[in-house]
Amino acid sequence: TFFDKNAIIDRHNKAIEILDGFGADKKEAIKLYRMDSYAGSQNNFGDQFEIGKLLPKDDLVAVYWYTRASERGEPTAYYSLSTILLEKCQDNIDGLILAAQYAILASEQLPEGKNRISATETREALRSIIGPENYEIAETHARNFRPIYKEKWTLGDSPGPDVTVVPGTGALN
Repeated sequence: TFFDKNAIIDRHNKAIEILDGFGADKKEAIKLYRMDSYAGSQNNFGDQFEIGKLLPKDDLVAVYWYTRASERGEPTAYYSLSTILLEKCQDNIDGLILAAQYAILASEQLPEGKNRISATETREALRSIIGPENYEIAETHARNFRPIYKEKWTLGDSPGPDVTVVPGTGALN
């Protein structure tokens, strides 16, 4: 079914295969990313907006999808957010503190490799740009950050209009 964990991961993997050249229709990969609630898919969907090759380049939309993936604990999205915020928030200390927060998370949680090295370099660059006092704020925010999957909440806690579950499906309306 649509909400089955294995189906979600299968859609994500199929989209990656298509984008890596093993499928004829790249737009199909975009559709698969768009429909998926998997954090890796949300991050990759954000990549498509930041790159601007298969979708129109739109950094604001990229930040939206990176944020959704970050809220769900995706370390690659932490790195993506840190780099795009560093680039776009040069004159905005709050944006740079947020960039440092995500760079800290990425440098700690990404697996060993190129992205982790780059995240660590971004973290150190931000440390020198924002100074020790603001970097301490970023560290505090990083320590207090809790992805959604670790939060305890109910549908009644959600902001906005009432949310209901479609009877018999578990799907939200």
